[in-house]
Amino acid sequence: MPLNISKITLIVGGAPMSIAERELMFEAIRRAMPAEVERNADSSLVANFTINKLHQISKYLTPMIGLRGVEVLFSRSLDLTSKEFAWLTATDPRLDKATQMAFVSEQLQARESNEASKASYTFFATFTELLISLIGISLTSRLLEPIWATVPPAPQKESKS
Repeated sequence: MPLNISKITLIVGGAPMSIAERELMFEAIRRAMPAEVERNADSSLVANFTINKLHQISKYLTPMIGLRGVEVLFSRSLDLTSKEFAWLTATDPRLDKATQMAFVSEQLQARESNEASKASYTFFATFTELLISLIGISLTSRLLEPIWATVPPAPQKESKS
């Protein structure tokens, strides 16, 4: 009997969340990675992508949870991600967000692009899970949707011959 994903729910932060909803959010993160990053072109592209998205997330979330709330989520996500990617272990978790972001950028640039991409995705997935546990899937989805939305390719115009 096939598994019906739409019927399964997880309890996260006290609110039911379907696995399908959760997976859609993580798929949006994957799709947001630029094609150059996915082709493993250069780890500096991964670092730039990651830092740009972190700035966007901070901009969207600060009015809701405050700058300190964003910094705490960032630090905790970095700490959890460093369990899989030890090279992301910050020397002092109390460092301000700008210093931590510079550290993350340096570390991503120092890795092979494939490893940097995996670490970036893991960080964003972890950040998203933590945010879901605090404010729920619906609000998290609404807040982060503009950040992960990808612009569909423009239709090619037919040239007149």
